[in-house]
This record gives sequence, structure tokens and C-alpha cells, in this order.
Amino acid sequence: METIVAHPAYEGMPDAFYEPGRIQWESPSNRASGQFKDTHSKRLKWWAEQARKLGISTSSEHWISRVAKQIHPTKQKPCKICGRVLELRYVYPTVLFSAKIKKLPFVKGTFHIDLLEPIGSLLSSFFAEYGNAALSAMPILLSTPQVALPSPLPTNASEWLDWVDQVFVPSEPRGILSPGAMSNAPDRFDGFHCDNLCCRGTADKGRHKGNLQTYVTDRRVFEYWTSGDWVAADRLIGRLRSGFTSEECRYGHQGPCTADHIGPISLGFTHRARFQLLCGPCNSSKNNRMSLSDVELLKADEHAGEEVVSWHSAALWNACKDLVKSDEHARRLSKMMRDNHHSLMKALQAVVDEHAYTFLASLLELDYADFDVEFKNLCIEDHITTFDALIRTPRTTKYADEQKARRCRIAFGELINYFQKENRNSFVVRSETSDKLLEEAIAALKTDLAATKKLDMALIAAVNTTDRTSDAVFRKLLPALASAKLPSFKPARELLRQHMDEVGNLIASLWEDDRYVRELDDAEEDLDEGVQE
Repeated sequence: METIVAHPAYEGMPDAFYEPGRIQWESPSNRASGQFKDTHSKRLKWWAEQARKLGISTSSEHWISRVAKQIHPTKQKPCKICGRVLELRYVYPTVLFSAKIKKLPFVKGTFHIDLLEPIGSLLSSFFAEYGNAALSAMPILLSTPQVALPSPLPTNASEWLDWVDQVFVPSEPRGILSPGAMSNAPDRFDGFHCDNLCCRGTADKGRHKGNLQTYVTDRRVFEYWTSGDWVAADRLIGRLRSGFTSEECRYGHQGPCTADHIGPISLGFTHRARFQLLCGPCNSSKNNRMSLSDVELLKADEHAGEEVVSWHSAALWNACKDLVKSDEHARRLSKMMRDNHHSLMKALQAVVDEHAYTFLASLLELDYADFDVEFKNLCIEDHITTFDALIRTPRTTKYADEQKARRCRIAFGELINYFQKENRNSFVVRSETSDKLLEEAIAALKTDLAATKKLDMALIAAVNTTDRTSDAVFRKLLPALASAKLPSFKPARELLRQHMDEVGNLIASLWEDDRYVRELDDAEEDLDEGVQE
């Protein structure tokens, strides 16, 4: 530590010592008080100044980790846990890359792959062992959208090794290679975690495999513009995957089981922390169709005070739920709710046409990401999740912003592409009344379009950013989105809800219509929707 702190590369680092001779190595972002509560923000400015000197834009992706690697004096770092020295570059093969090698038909099971051996050394052994076959496999092994393969392709091992070292590794192909230590500037003085790749999975409780499995994201929730505490629901899915693998399926089949939304989110039901356990075949068989027992479970949860259906599908659900007396009725309601969802997406596209992206973002319930959740006394009763209390704690990590940005990217992207998909049965229900309500909602929004124009245009630009920097672009816009809850959003949202209520009631009036009464076989229904719950 002393060598790093004294090195000219870190000259001017704020609050380097908390008392004479005592190094202040860490500067966490969650210090709420004390003499050094602002050290984190001061160091962040210091890192930004180093980026300026190096010509690295602070708006570019991973800018701070790139700066940390460039200014580091040795480009290597000892692990605080075991003392092993690893490179900071992306030179260590990932599990995915190891699996790609092992899948090659000529690779024997005796070929040893050490995930802490730099790729140059690993490939040298690979070439020595398998010769021309290994050379021919290189385009397959190194294929990634992040790095274009050389043209023409190298013809010998030496050329491949030079290209990997000079081009492939500096491109940091995530998913194929990993760094020896992860950057976390400005939290640590030198910008890197204290534990290296060798020990991080065991030393860092947050990165332990069992804990990581509890953090999942069901992207379909974003695609369908579903309501509900999506963070709590995703966390519960993760808990089920990591801690309840021996539980049986609701229909008596052996696990491990999947977390099934009792009310499919593709039909407009909420993404909530309540699931039934189904094995893979049973979940696939259910697809996005409800059974009578599903409807009864949903009604019971609703009676207990839970919000089971999203705002845009509530009218149809309330009008028809008590009509469901058989599995056929439940399938009928499922198809009706799919049509309701098509109509929702069409209405939201009308909002897109007005470029009212800021308003649309207000429908995404991003604030749920500001809290981490835990479940008190989580257990499985009758193949359904149950717990005594949901405990929320404010998040102090950057993961909240990552989740919000991802939700924006997926939701907007799916909305724009929704009606461009092949085999999309875009049956849209409308009437003069529903059209008028949608027009009034758009008119209400237009009163704020001037105030939100700059942010609307920035969101459009983010949506059109197709490379891997798009999430970073959305993250920059989050503070503006948080403060852009304009007064007229409320009447516009209410009019949009009334529009969907009218649509839902129109569809409900077709309960005995041939479109919904006729029995569709499974293949026809799958083709009709192309959605799997």
C-alpha cells in the first residue's frame, strides 16, 4: 500500500491519510457523517481529472476502470486474501470460454484448463497439444460481437498469439476473458478490489455463487409493461433457484422446479412476490394460459388484499373473473386478456408517436429499484411461496441504477418493435369512446411536451443507441427522470387508464363470441401468440 500511495501516479489523491502515517485506503459511498463523509465524491472528481488528462471521456462506458488500469504502476496486483499476484488486464479465461474449448470434438477430457492461467499461456498449450486442429478452431473460440476477427486469419500459432495479446485482450471481451481484479474506483485508493479473481467468489459474500443466484431479472416484465414490485419478485425467483431446488412440482413431479406466475405477466397480471412451483414440462405446457385453479388462486390472493393485475388489465379481469367456472372458461379469459394486452401496446405506441418518452418512463415504476428486499420466514406451502413479511432496505449501491437503465432499455425497445414481429396476431379492440379517451390523454400530454422535449429527445437517442453503451446512456438520464414527474402526467395517466378500462369492458362483452369460445389446439395458440410464460 505504501508503494502505491507514494507513487506519482496517485499524486493529489484527496484524503490519502486519515492521520499521519495511517493510509485511508477505502472511501465508501455510504458514509453519511464524519470528517471523511465527502471523500468518495472528492476522489471521484480526482479520477475524472485523470480521465481528462488521458483523453478518456467520462461519458464513455467503463471510463473509470480504464483510467485505473492505465495509471496503475505495475499493471499487476497481489490478492489481499491469498497473496497471489494477477494481471489487471482481461487475460484470464472465463468458465464460458473453458466450456467452448471442451466442446470441441477433438479436445480430450485430459486437457487441463486453469482459469487463473493467462490466455496466452493456455493457447500455447492448446496449440502444442492439438496443432492444426487448434488453429482451425480459433475463429470459433474467439468469436464475439465485441471484437472483429483479423482479416486475413493468422496461419500459425505465433501470429494468433500476437493478435490475441495486442488486439483481443485490450478490447476486453467480456464473457470470454476476465481481469485479475475488478475495478471499484473510487472506493479503493488504487481503483481495484482488495481480493483478486482467485478469491473473490469466496471472500466477497456479495459475489458468492449462492448469493449471486438470488439476483435475477425477468426481462419479460419489462417487455410487457407489467406493474408490481419487480425487484421483490425477481429476488424471490432467485431465492427459489438457490434454496428450494428439492421442492416438488404442484402436480407431483420431481424438482428442481421453476417459479411460475400464477397469473401470467404476458396477460397483464402483476409481477409480484408470489409464485407456484412447476417443473419445466408443466410450466411449458401451461404456456400463457390459465386454468380454473389459477383463477381461483388469484381471486383468493386478491381477497387477501394483494394487487394481482396491472392497471391496464384490471377492468377486463374484474368483469370476467367470476364468470370462470371451468378450465375452458379460464383459457377463454386468457385469450381475451392477450387481446387486451395487444390493445395496450397499440395505445402506448400512440404515445411513442408523440415522442412523449418521459411520460412513458413514468409508467415503468423505476423507484422499486431503490430498495433491496428480504423475505421473513420464506417457505413453500402447498407448492406456493409464502412468507411472514417483506423487508425493504434502501440500496446504497450502483446496482439500482443498473436495473433502472436496463428496464428502460428493454421496455422502450420492445414497445418500438412490438408490432414489427412476425406472426403477431395484432387484434386491437377500439371504439369511438376508447379512441376519444386516448386522444384526450395525448392532448393532456401535449401541455408538457415543451417542458420535457429535451429529456424526450435524450431518451430517444438512448433508445437508438444499439451498442453495449446504451445502458450507460440511460443511467445518465436517471436523475432527470426522477425529477420529471410533471403535474399533467396524472390526468394523462388517468385518461389512459380509462381508455384501457373501455377496451377491457368491450372485450368482456364478447365473452360468448366465437373468437373466444371456440377451442384452439395448443399448436394454434402457440402460433397465435408466440409467447411463453
